[in-house]
Amino acid sequence: MNIEDRTFSLISSAIMDAYNVALKRAYEETLKARLVVWYTTMDERVCPVCGEMHGVEFDIRETEDLLPQHPQCRCIWVPISEVE
Repeated sequence: MNIEDRTFSLISSAIMDAYNVALKRAYEETLKARLVVWYTTMDERVCPVCGEMHGVEFDIRETEDLLPQHPQCRCIWVPISEVE
């Protein structure tokens, strides 16, 4: 892997990490969400780990350091609405 590819991989992973942290904070503070779902793009580029985790529910407090799962991971957290 050349320096440009490694740099892109590092930066994209850092961006996705920050994005997912911000998403979860917004879900907790704005939506009062307690549960999230692992969501990935189910295409030809999805890795086996992320493909298998797609749709799995988590307590939002137990998701720290799960995403990004690997360099260039495209997975995100999606909130689960709780109907009262």
